[in-house]
Amino acid sequence: MGSTVFKSSLLAVFLCLVVASYAKSGKFTNCGSIPFNITWSPEPISPSQPLKVFFEYAFPNALDGGFYDVTIWFHGDQEPFMEFADSFSCDDITKYFACPIHKGFKFRGSHVFEHIPNIGSYPGDYDVRLAVTNQEKKPLICLKGHVIILKN
Repeated sequence: MGSTVFKSSLLAVFLCLVVASYAKSGKFTNCGSIPFNITWSPEPISPSQPLKVFFEYAFPNALDGGFYDVTIWFHGDQEPFMEFADSFSCDDITKYFACPIHKGFKFRGSHVFEHIPNIGSYPGDYDVRLAVTNQEKKPLICLKGHVIILKN
C-alpha cells in the first residue's frame, strides 16, 4: 500500500513539473536604469484564460502625478504603428494604490485579471515600450516587452 501511495505521489509531482515547464510566462525588460520585475502568465496571452501579473518595484522618486509614453510595434518592425503620451494625476491612479507615493515605497504583489475577452479583438505579435516619469519629469520606470495575444 505504502509503495503505491509513494508511486502515485511521485507521478503527481512529475506531472506537475511537466505541466509547469509548458506554462510559459512573459517578462518585461528594463529600457531605463530603474530596477523592477514584472512578469505575466500565460504567455501567449489568451482572452479565454485568466491573466496573472506579478510585479516587484521600488519607487526611485516621489509620485504625485506624472506622464506616460507608450509605443507599440508589430514584432520585428522598425517603425511603430501606435504611439501615445499623456499626463496622469493621483486621482487617476488611486483605484490601484494610494497616492501620493513617497520615494522608496516598495510595491510587490500580483493581480489576476479573470475576464479579459476584449483583448482577443487585437490578436498579434507586438513589441511594447512604456516610459513613466513623475510630475517633475524624473524617471519612474521604463519597460519593454514582447507580447503575444491570441484570437478569441
